[in-house]
Amino acid sequence: YIRLAEPFFHVGFLPHCYKLLQMLCHKCGRVLCSYSDPEIQYIVTHYKGKNRFLKLFEKIASKSGKCQHSPDLKNPNEPDVCLDERFWELVNGDSHSEHVRVKKPCNATVPAIEQGKDFLIKLKDVSKTEEDYLSAEVVLRIFENISDQDVRLLGFNPKRSHPKWMILKILPVPPLAVRPQVVSPGQSAPSQDDITHKLSDIIICNKRLRAQRSESSTDTAMKETRTLLQYHITTYMINDKPSIERAVTKSGRPLKVISQRLKGKEGHLRGHLSGKRDDYSARSVISPDPSISIDQVGVPEQLAKILTFPEVVTPTNQKWLESIVMKGHDDLGGANFVINDHGTRTDLSCCTDLSTITLSPGYIVERHLRDDDIVIFNRQPSLHKMSMMGHRALIMSGRTFRLNLCDTTPYNADFDGDEMNLHVPQSQTARTEVRHIMAVPKQIISPQANKPVIGLVQDALLGCRLLSKRDTFLTRNQVMNLMMWLPTTKDTILPPPCILKPVQLWSGKQVFSLFLPKISHNSYSQDANKMDQNSIPLADRHVIIRDGNLLAGILDKKTVARSEGSLIHVVINSYNTNIAKDFLNQTQLIVNNWLEHRGFSIGLIDCVVPDFVLQEVKHEIDDVESKVQATIIKAQDGQLERMPGMSYMQSFETEVNNLTNEILSKTYKVINAKIRRDNSLSEMLSAGSKGADTNMSQIIGVVGQQNMEGKRVKFGFNGRTLPHFQKHEYGLVERGFCKNSYIAGLTPPEFLFHAMGGRTGIIDTACKTSDTGYIQRRLVKSMESHHVAYDGTVRNSQNEIVQFIYGGDGLDATGLETQRLALVTLNDEDFMKKYHLATEDPTFGQVEMDDFVLDEFLKTPNKDKFLKEEENRLREYREILQKEIFPNGSNTVVVPVNIARIIESSQRQFDINVHVSKSDLNPLDIISRVDECVNSLIVVKGNDNISRTEQENATLLLRIMLYSHLSAKQCIFEYRLNEQAFKYILGSIKDRFYRSIVAPGEMVGTIAGQSIGEPSTQ
Repeated sequence: YIRLAEPFFHVGFLPHCYKLLQMLCHKCGRVLCSYSDPEIQYIVTHYKGKNRFLKLFEKIASKSGKCQHSPDLKNPNEPDVCLDERFWELVNGDSHSEHVRVKKPCNATVPAIEQGKDFLIKLKDVSKTEEDYLSAEVVLRIFENISDQDVRLLGFNPKRSHPKWMILKILPVPPLAVRPQVVSPGQSAPSQDDITHKLSDIIICNKRLRAQRSESSTDTAMKETRTLLQYHITTYMINDKPSIERAVTKSGRPLKVISQRLKGKEGHLRGHLSGKRDDYSARSVISPDPSISIDQVGVPEQLAKILTFPEVVTPTNQKWLESIVMKGHDDLGGANFVINDHGTRTDLSCCTDLSTITLSPGYIVERHLRDDDIVIFNRQPSLHKMSMMGHRALIMSGRTFRLNLCDTTPYNADFDGDEMNLHVPQSQTARTEVRHIMAVPKQIISPQANKPVIGLVQDALLGCRLLSKRDTFLTRNQVMNLMMWLPTTKDTILPPPCILKPVQLWSGKQVFSLFLPKISHNSYSQDANKMDQNSIPLADRHVIIRDGNLLAGILDKKTVARSEGSLIHVVINSYNTNIAKDFLNQTQLIVNNWLEHRGFSIGLIDCVVPDFVLQEVKHEIDDVESKVQATIIKAQDGQLERMPGMSYMQSFETEVNNLTNEILSKTYKVINAKIRRDNSLSEMLSAGSKGADTNMSQIIGVVGQQNMEGKRVKFGFNGRTLPHFQKHEYGLVERGFCKNSYIAGLTPPEFLFHAMGGRTGIIDTACKTSDTGYIQRRLVKSMESHHVAYDGTVRNSQNEIVQFIYGGDGLDATGLETQRLALVTLNDEDFMKKYHLATEDPTFGQVEMDDFVLDEFLKTPNKDKFLKEEENRLREYREILQKEIFPNGSNTVVVPVNIARIIESSQRQFDINVHVSKSDLNPLDIISRVDECVNSLIVVKGNDNISRTEQENATLLLRIMLYSHLSAKQCIFEYRLNEQAFKYILGSIKDRFYRSIVAPGEMVGTIAGQSIGEPSTQ
């Protein structure tokens, strides 16, 4: 260290010194406040550390010009009185002194201060003389005068963080390892580090100041030296403050000093400590491989020999590890190092005779990576947690990583040269965490939108559509060949063919049913809403699955890809993530194999349509052109209506833009209506595997309006867009509209407009990427410590409560499903039909109920009272929904239990026929048991008022959902449930609910930051 000739300011603490000086008496060091002040007492007891200091600064700073008690007290020297025990505990610390303030006011006037130039603190209202500034020596004296009571009051600790320590008396010097010499070839003496140069300046200047003080030099000379030394000390720590002139080398390069080495992305903290280059990792180009499992990654043999896992020798694995060591480091499946129990490493590549190496329990063998080892796979930028997932290694030949196509979406990867990173966990505990938390199947459902992020893509998706079409049939040989792709553990029986004569044929739907898990599901294809719902049987748009059999409907992006409520989502919620993984793997294997033999290609012929279709498209373009021309004339005549908040010109441009933007959808309708159904382009669009409506419109019909920054192309070139046009033309073609299609080819002006649109798009993308990346970083940094605690609250690193229950319901987003709540839309008549039990009817329950149970129920006294209570409760819930929760008429809720699917599953499992079966349930029994079940769904434990209110609010929608689906009338008359089915339903509800509760330790702040940042970056 360097002992300074006199105290100096530390540039990092200057803002704190400035604040502190405004809160203290400069003569006696007393804090300018009274302990009797209730506000001061509140701040001290409710805040700590930095927060308390800032709150007290807001309250005290520059409020008083004199060191005295509060002006409202009669006796200015009366001792500060406070009856709060906690306050005195905090202010007195460990010492159990009396509840009296040590320091008495001195009645001195407190001078006003302000921040001067550079790094000094200046006295206000003083003529510009040499005594203008407060020296560090004076400030140190003030800080030394502060009593321990006041130090604690301000949020400091007299033993660990006294304010006087903010003033430098001794300057620490870092060791040579921090500032190494650089020896350059051809130089006689080594170059010194920037910090060494700075320290040299400080030592020289410090010596000069010490000499001047001992020689009693003039004040002017000492002031100059003092100012210079303060400058050197400041620029030794920080050299990038705009207010301070930068310290530079002889060549004029700014010095890189301590703060620049620590802070920022490239600094020691983020660059070398938090994030560093690590061992046991690999990077290579990725290639697609649809034949490997979604939770596997193909690792090149060359990398498998370099990457190792430390296997501890035990009596059970000793022989196996000895055989591995004998293979050496050259053969795949061998080992690279052996570490004995003293920590000595033996490199097997240097061993001439491997048989001399003996293993004992406790030794460590660093063996090569092998099949099914757990690894972490990552693609940068890592925008959300699904950018790093756990895979099982599969050692393969070649030099690239192999990735299943389904995994490309969460990684946002493609195969145009992307590279990815692979990390090998180095302990059994790390492997276990990766297997159970990070594994691909565990990440299928994203918490961002509670829907799958992994689903079928491209050829598998297209194959699903083609295979599930009504006119797809397979011979016995074809079906048998496809069944060979099913796992051998599955005991699959070939169903009867759907066509017997003239030759036995199986439909594609039957083949798909062979590997579909036993679920029941109803949905519509993605283009079903464009069709008339009455034509569902003809168009085959209604997907119906019963007990794992695909009965109707064409499978497409909405059904087997990443949509909410898709087959993958349903399989996970009905079974588990491993069943969903198997379903995705088997679908790809079978569908891809079938598609390989069926064949699918796209060519120019698919982009050509008959002339009469092109004529219709031309008619649409002419129609828009005439409308635009009419708008121009209208605008020139001053008859155009101005839109709210827009100028006349903006209104004109908006109207023209609206007309031009409609044209793509109009041409798509024309082309789609006339194109052949087996057109390859149309097949891909319908499946959702590639392309969109606009792509087809632009290829075949019209490229359309080219926009720059969301508007038509602006005039450049002195009143025109391109030299090809007249000045001040506002028509379609002159302002960036391309009349031709890609297949017809663009004219030179159209080509230029198209290039302009493309160029601005690329620039926008580049600019937005850095902006959104920085926004996401700030979001994550602000919330990164927010986690779910063991009591269900969301807390930060200070253990402060951020939210009483995560998300208001305490549930993990991955366990939720969007459902419709019919109760909202029921009128009184429908409500009575659905929920009212007419026990007075002589034929009541004779068809639906078991005779013995019916007889017992009818004899029950007060039965009508209980039924009325249930009905009234549902009426109250309907009112709450309609008036408070969904006043706009929406009926979509997000709850963890899909009650409709559970009921359907129970009916199937217990052979219930809703037309014939009789229920053996008593309506009163149903009401009490549903009550009991609903009350057992607890998110917030505790019996106090707050806990009860939070519990009620957290489960309100779920309670309404369950009560409205499991009313006595529905269970008996609509579902015909028996005792076993009813018990199964209640058990399933509890199981599903408790599986959906968020796990303690979940880092919900980071997830929230990623969920906002990731979509904005795409």
